[in-house]
Amino acid sequence: MRNKKEISKKKYIESIRKIRLNVFYLKSASADIDRDALFKEKPIKHGISIKDEASIVLKDNDSVDILHRYSLEILSKDKETKPIGRIDCTFCLNFSPAACFTPEFFEEFKKANLHINTRPFFREFVFNITARMSIPPILLPLLKAMKK
Repeated sequence: MRNKKEISKKKYIESIRKIRLNVFYLKSASADIDRDALFKEKPIKHGISIKDEASIVLKDNDSVDILHRYSLEILSKDKETKPIGRIDCTFCLNFSPAACFTPEFFEEFKKANLHINTRPFFREFVFNITARMSIPPILLPLLKAMKK
């Protein structure tokens, strides 16, 4: 039995065919690394944790802004200490028409399409910003297809 808040596959595909990406850009970014803690251990082997969240903003021009925020933490081997570094960035994707972005559509879009659009840019951003910080660049793994 389907939850009342889910969108049918047919309706989802119809909406995907109708929407148009108007603009995609990096809205905000920040990075902070504790270099002393990072280079304390040889060889350098730290973990990472990635979290993301998406929100939607209805615009006056029959479009929506989807804000997709990523947060990456560089974790110490010592799990009790605070993270060694943090990289945050938010991408904005503006789509139209806004009418396609019902709450049900947006929930499915977040699961099925949003990461495909933003993750390659986040991956490149993390690699580039860590290289510019003169630390070993972080290369995030590629996305893998998920079964439904």
